[in-house]
Amino acid sequence: EVESTRALLDDMQERLKGATGAMSDFVERKRQIEQLEQRLARAEALTKDVRSTVDLISAQRSVIDQVLERSGTLAVQARQAEGLIEALRTECVLATTLQGAIRTQRDEGGDSQE
Repeated sequence: EVESTRALLDDMQERLKGATGAMSDFVERKRQIEQLEQRLARAEALTKDVRSTVDLISAQRSVIDQVLERSGTLAVQARQAEGLIEALRTECVLATTLQGAIRTQRDEGGDSQE
């Protein structure tokens, strides 16, 4: 009976060792899972940051596109203004020349009437 009890005790000790080993494995895996969850949380936070940065860059690109479009329009308007200024200069020179010619004719006509 002692031997039978001894065999039963040995069997129980082996089972206990197995259960203890399984428990240690379980604790280790639980620790690994917690580490993975922490890494996953950091990865999700980084993903959010990247998404918000991409959204910000997209918004800034939209503003830059508008600025470039307006810049192109301003360049065209500046060329048109330069053309108008040149046309006005030409008209001014023509008007000055014409005015000078009229004065010269008056002066010559006025002298001949005297």
